Amino acid sequence: MATAAAGSLSLTLDTMRNTLAKAAAFRTWIDASGDDANQNTQALARVFEDELPLPAAGGEYTKEELEALRPHVLVEGFDGYHSESDATGDAAAFGSRSGAISLRFVGHVPPEIENNISEIGRRIRNDVGQILDDMEALRETAGFLTITTVDIANDWQLSPDDELETMGRYAEMNVDVGFSG
Repeated sequence: MATAAAGSLSLTLDTMRNTLAKAAAFRTWIDASGDDANQNTQALARVFEDELPLPAAGGEYTKEELEALRPHVLVEGFDGYHSESDATGDAAAFGSRSGAISLRFVGHVPPEIENNISEIGRRIRNDVGQILDDMEALRETAGFLTITTVDIANDWQLSPDDELETMGRYAEMNVDVGFSG
């Protein structure tokens, strides 16, 4: 059983997970279906904190297990975090929190385009860009993270050829998402 989030750090990461899960483009990317509650459950099942869950049989993942987990996002933790207390000095009342959370978007590459680098690049940029747009649109909605910046240090990457047999073909993009609130 997973430990429930408590405290400002873990709660902020949970809010990021919920913001991703609410983004319509993320739900489309993972092919979620059903009513809002079902789509939310399916979306949260594709947002992992720090690492992928352990394989069902233990040991190493099979290629099929990894492909079944795609697409997904790894919430890799903070790339900076800052908080300030309010003017009353009350340690429990914070005037502001800000920072950045590192996200790794990992998408499946369909066999029909696995040799078409331009098409793979266009699709991963479209998917990630639309997801980020939806997340930014939630900034004024209570219960979701207020996205303030998006930083991409390097463009998307294609899985190495030497991983094809064991991991399949995938594309990934690392994004640092700045927040405040």
